[in-house]
Amino acid sequence: YIANGVWHHYLNTGDTAFLDAFFPVVERAVDFALDQQHPTGEIEWDADPQRVEGKGALLTGSSSIYSSLRCAIAAAERLGRERPDWEMSLGSLAIAIAHRPERFLEKERWAMDWYYPILGGAVRGGAGLARIEDMWDAFVVPGLGVRCVSDRPWFMLRRLQVRLMAGRWEHAYWMGGCSQSNAYMHPSRAFGAHRARAPPGTAALR
Repeated sequence: YIANGVWHHYLNTGDTAFLDAFFPVVERAVDFALDQQHPTGEIEWDADPQRVEGKGALLTGSSSIYSSLRCAIAAAERLGRERPDWEMSLGSLAIAIAHRPERFLEKERWAMDWYYPILGGAVRGGAGLARIEDMWDAFVVPGLGVRCVSDRPWFMLRRLQVRLMAGRWEHAYWMGGCSQSNAYMHPSRAFGAHRARAPPGTAALR
């Protein structure tokens, strides 16, 4: 998260001195996270040296790290300290998130595993839209919001994720975080104009 926060601050202030001062912290944090990356791309959620291969990668966590890594790469490029190793890790991570679900712990009941690959930017366009459509009925209850867990009555009320889901029907690509041009668009600007609504034909969960 520190990479997202530092890059966000820089883009809102243009303070290169701030970016330069905090970049060593960002660099250490990102390098630590990537030390937990497997050759197949996914990133373990902990740093346990006794970990069992393939038993500790979370899709939500890896998707969040994907977003952070993009911001870190943008900061490095802006400062002239390019990290091609980060770019290689980013590509490997994107492939794992989008195409290797078996590499992650099974958490399909949790909404975050549904939308974080989109929220983080690894899954875009038609694939992102298809992902939302596939599990919409499991998580979205019209008039209430998005379930945190598909089989529990816990909701994220009026949060970004609800607006994100609504806006996705008109924006089948990621507009938040660090865009391809490394320009930050705050999620409220991207989706604030959309009202949370269910797509036609969506029935409320009982």
